[in-house]
Amino acid sequence: MRTERRPGVSVLCVVVLLTVLAFVSIGCAADTYTVCPGGGCDYNSIQAAIDAAEAGDTIAVYSGTYYETVTVPRQLTVKGMDTGGGNPVVDARGRGSAITLAHDGGLLDGLTVVNATGYQQAGILVYSNSSTISNCIAANCYYGIWLAASCNNTLTGNTAHANDDFGIYLSSASNNTLTGNTAHANIDVGICLRSGSNNNTLTGNTASDNCYGNGIYLDASSYNYLADNTASNQSNGLYLDSSSSYNTLTGNTVSKNYLGLYLRHASYNALTGNAANANSNVGIRLAYSSDNSLTSNAASFNSNGGIRLDSSDCNSLTSNAVSYNTDGIRLTGSSYNNVSGNTVARNEEGIALIASSNNCLTDNVVSNNSVGLHLDHACSGNLIYNNYFENPVNAHDTGTNSWNRTRTAGTNRVGGPFSGGNYWHDYTGEDTNGDGLGDTLLPYTAAGHIRTGGDHLPLVEAEATAPVPGYGAIAAVLGCVALLVLLRRRHTCGR
Repeated sequence: MRTERRPGVSVLCVVVLLTVLAFVSIGCAADTYTVCPGGGCDYNSIQAAIDAAEAGDTIAVYSGTYYETVTVPRQLTVKGMDTGGGNPVVDARGRGSAITLAHDGGLLDGLTVVNATGYQQAGILVYSNSSTISNCIAANCYYGIWLAASCNNTLTGNTAHANDDFGIYLSSASNNTLTGNTAHANIDVGICLRSGSNNNTLTGNTASDNCYGNGIYLDASSYNYLADNTASNQSNGLYLDSSSSYNTLTGNTVSKNYLGLYLRHASYNALTGNAANANSNVGIRLAYSSDNSLTSNAASFNSNGGIRLDSSDCNSLTSNAVSYNTDGIRLTGSSYNNVSGNTVARNEEGIALIASSNNCLTDNVVSNNSVGLHLDHACSGNLIYNNYFENPVNAHDTGTNSWNRTRTAGTNRVGGPFSGGNYWHDYTGEDTNGDGLGDTLLPYTAAGHIRTGGDHLPLVEAEATAPVPGYGAIAAVLGCVALLVLLRRRHTCGR
């Protein structure tokens, strides 16, 4: 027998469903709780408001000082409201971290945190992931802002100053983004990445006047991207240490530090378009660091050298501009490096090699230095060709090195049809067969300053033309790379 449908049942179900949905919607609406220290708000304690709130709610904290330590155990927005007295201040009074974010996805904005002075306490301690901290000030704490093994957080527009150790500290914290933050006058480091803090992005941050340490410091941290940051007036502006590898540094400015940009035991990093100027020691220094690339950086007015490599092998220095330093580019105890296409001008010594062998120097413009290129007696096996030299003393060499390669078809540094040796502004020999290479007064020895060998294939200009940086670089670099590949078969670099 067929059962008849009763129309009233369907209507009743729809009514019940709509009632339930309306109840759920009302129950899930986010609430805002106000906090002010003197009464007149929902609460006079930030923690009390947090304890009353549910996930998704907002805590609006009005101007004033709150003497408490705050823990955020659920996803909340805690927002400071300037109601006439500036940012609200959370004063920890030395009793722990001022604010602890302990749940993912929260937002902390516009608060000042102070006096989290106990050992390894922080003004803002972040245990959570995917949280946002913006427009906050952390001062007079042990750490200003500390991301502890937390990921995918965003720090924007914060200031960390006058903290006892680090201004902003990432410890085993990865995939975070730091943009437009300021870390200054901290006792040790402005911004520190340590203990495998990888794949972080730091852009447009400023680290200055940090008293005993570094502006931005990476320790055993890799695959980070640092762009357009500024570091000044501290021991080291930007410092990569202890196997910090595969980092990209581009467009950063490091000035008026002791060392501008410093790599120590750091390999496979890419430094591009950075400016290291007016540092009291060296602009860019590599120590015990291999397989790094330095491209299109500028190093000028540094008191003790523009770019310096110490015990650092297999690096590439290409298209850098180095001027007005004691030494422009200096290699000490460093081998198998490629120095190509750089402009080195108005230094005391343009390029200097000390106890450094099997390097390739090609397509550089070395001009208006007191000495263009200096190689000491412990240098051997260096290959120098297709460079442009115009200095009072173009070269000084007491080692055993090669100043030309085999005559090779291809446009050279001054536009001739063959490459071989280098262009020397004071070479007075002639090209008798039109191949752009000198055929008389050979070899060129820089008035006797090249003690062994000399340039047997000096370049001759068809007519006077100014050198163009990078002109003929492709053929020169390819030749240099081929040489280094051959040499590497006999030597494992940086291992």
